[in-house]
Amino acid sequence: MKTMQSITLFCASTACRSWNWTGRTGVYTSAGRGRSASTLPESALVWYRDASGSGRLASLQVRCKWAHSRTSSFVAQSVAPLLARGRCAPVRMCVGSDSDARKRPDNGRERKPRVLSGVQPTGRIHLGNYLGAIQQWVTHQYDYDSWFCVVDMHAITVPQDPRQLAEDTLSTAAMYLACGLDPAHCRIFVQSQVPAHAELAWLLNCITPMGWLEKMTQYKDKRQRLGDDTPVNLGLFAYPVLMAADILLYRAERVPVGEDQRQHLELTRDIARTFNHTFCRKRKPHKLPSVFREPEALILPEGLGVSRVMSLTDGTSKMSKSAPSDMSRINLLDDADTIRNKIRRCKTDTERHLRFDDPSRPECNNLLHIYRAITGNRPKSDIERELETLNPPGWAGFKELLAEALISLLGPIQERYHQFRNERLFLEEVLSRGREEANLVANETLRTAKEAMGFAVASEARGTFTEKDGSSVTARGMYSSSSPSPSSSKL
Repeated sequence: MKTMQSITLFCASTACRSWNWTGRTGVYTSAGRGRSASTLPESALVWYRDASGSGRLASLQVRCKWAHSRTSSFVAQSVAPLLARGRCAPVRMCVGSDSDARKRPDNGRERKPRVLSGVQPTGRIHLGNYLGAIQQWVTHQYDYDSWFCVVDMHAITVPQDPRQLAEDTLSTAAMYLACGLDPAHCRIFVQSQVPAHAELAWLLNCITPMGWLEKMTQYKDKRQRLGDDTPVNLGLFAYPVLMAADILLYRAERVPVGEDQRQHLELTRDIARTFNHTFCRKRKPHKLPSVFREPEALILPEGLGVSRVMSLTDGTSKMSKSAPSDMSRINLLDDADTIRNKIRRCKTDTERHLRFDDPSRPECNNLLHIYRAITGNRPKSDIERELETLNPPGWAGFKELLAEALISLLGPIQERYHQFRNERLFLEEVLSRGREEANLVANETLRTAKEAMGFAVASEARGTFTEKDGSSVTARGMYSSSSPSPSSSKL
């Protein structure tokens, strides 16, 4: 098989740029702008497709030796022989911002706190999802043991198009990567591909008082939005319990939440506390260790970003996918003209002077905080001085400034999104790896919870159940190990 002369690689964690294979030397040269060698990663997770076999994607962790800081070229000796022999098809590379060996928690060093979060694959991911959640995930993925899922089971609490749900799920995963999540440093998976989520949710439903769920303000809001003529299904009522199961399955210590999600996190803590007290601490004759951790909120630090982005048409309502008017939100995939039109027509007030934190001007406050969040979180006083020099002054000049800032922010994200979305096999491989790791952790937590509740848990080693007296019972025939099965008995 002849040597490949060109190959394309993409960086998933930073600005997506192309790299060119220069032949047998094993040197890749950046086609983009140069970067200082001190800012380049020390390790890379290279995804390749075997051209001589089944074509299945595989990955290889390599150490990169960086040289020529002005040209940003590097040598990856572990990959060069593989590519030079022509044994792989076009590659995708996910580059971390630091040594993977130092960042991963399973290298024998101190374990990092675990974080879990997710977004529904319904509608389009909008600016509120990005600034309030995904941007935080990207920031924290190197400091925590990070797990991020596409919560498609939450999506079906309202009607979905079965023909579209799977594609929306892949699109959401592609957007995770486009925004900067790096599968070399976090796990990305689909909720419904881990059956333990649904099973644990049922177990927790059986110990959660209905009164707790009736107090959930988001349930009340969604019920009001649906109207009196639309019946409310049980899934919408009980979905906070599924959310609790999502978190508790992975024993997460931190959960990135906005102010509107704090109530759900408190419910999760209440459910965990109730389970541990009922089935572990009160257990007789011997107490058991607690099964679940009580997670803490991971809140955006004061003064950084914006934890809650409000609607463009109503500064008192949260920006939402489910809002009937698309003019109420900036979708991450909106083109430049659509962004300019939405900002030009968004709701404002009659005052010309623009200033932060005026409770009587919710729309002004919302737009100013959005601008601050997407332009580097500068001091508010600096931004207010900048706005005083606008030409034209007031809202006209500021809306033009805000629209161009949004276009500059979202343009690179959209470019990376389309690159990842067009690589279906790569997306599926990332999700497959995440699913495998998620199932390992979730199944172990579920087994421990079922044992604490007294279920006859199947033995993974022998396919048997364990009775209280220690005798084993086969999963197939439910016969004691000391008694013969019908097939071995004489008729």
